[in-house]
Amino acid sequence: MRKEIVLIFVLMFAFACSAIAETLPDEAFFLNCIDARITKCERKAALLKSTGKNTKAAGEKAKRESEFLTNHRLRLAGDMIAKGVPAKTYKADHYLIKAYSEGTANLAGK
Repeated sequence: MRKEIVLIFVLMFAFACSAIAETLPDEAFFLNCIDARITKCERKAALLKSTGKNTKAAGEKAKRESEFLTNHRLRLAGDMIAKGVPAKTYKADHYLIKAYSEGTANLAGK
């Protein structure tokens, strides 16, 4: 009887630990999200070859965003983990867009 109770507690503890480990995002997930966003921005940067003024402006913005994400890739991934951003692609994208907006505003102010 005692062995069964101990075994049940051990199994419950192992299950709880595995559940906690699954909820904590790892750096690789966020790095993959950043890489995917960089790829999207680089594809959109191809609009620089367009003749339209607004389309070219969108391409220039995408190129700047791509450069920002590339230069700050590791820091952004670490910040997302530190701030507890959930491991969901749309949450990571939202964080990256906000970080880019705030980062360029800070650079413009200097």
